[in-house]
Amino acid sequence: MKFTKEPKTGEAGAGDFLKLKDGEFISGVFRGEPHEFYSKYNANNNTSFLVDENSPGARFRFRVNFVTRDKETKDFKCLIWEQGATVYNLLKELNEEYGLERTVVKIKRKGEKLDTEYLIIPDGKANFNDVVKKAVEQVELQDLTTGLKEEEGQPPKASGNEDEIPF
Repeated sequence: MKFTKEPKTGEAGAGDFLKLKDGEFISGVFRGEPHEFYSKYNANNNTSFLVDENSPGARFRFRVNFVTRDKETKDFKCLIWEQGATVYNLLKELNEEYGLERTVVKIKRKGEKLDTEYLIIPDGKANFNDVVKKAVEQVELQDLTTGLKEEEGQPPKASGNEDEIPF
């Protein structure tokens, strides 16, 4: 896993796909490379669109695949987690210490709306053995660019596999 950017902190936001409420947590394994981008929010139509990092109002964002188990079926599934610079920098440090693609982590949300923080710690109770590793590696990763608008007013990109997304 490669974390290549040096984003400014203070730009963290709520997740768009993997959603947790205050006090909730989820365990799983990060997979694949993070997709890094800059976006700008348009309050008029409640949407975001991609911009150059030097654009006024640009915020650093990233998406990463997170493999977890469905609480009901116990099947492995892949979710997209989108966050900002603060979480990116935290994952970057954790990856250097633990290797996130081979470490089960627990993500816990504390707070609501803009007063939210995420605690991300290695799950000391989880055993990332060969059986778990094989199961996690067989889970198809999500297209991290799905739904990102290239510029204001443009429709989202279609990945071609929207019917296969498990959530």
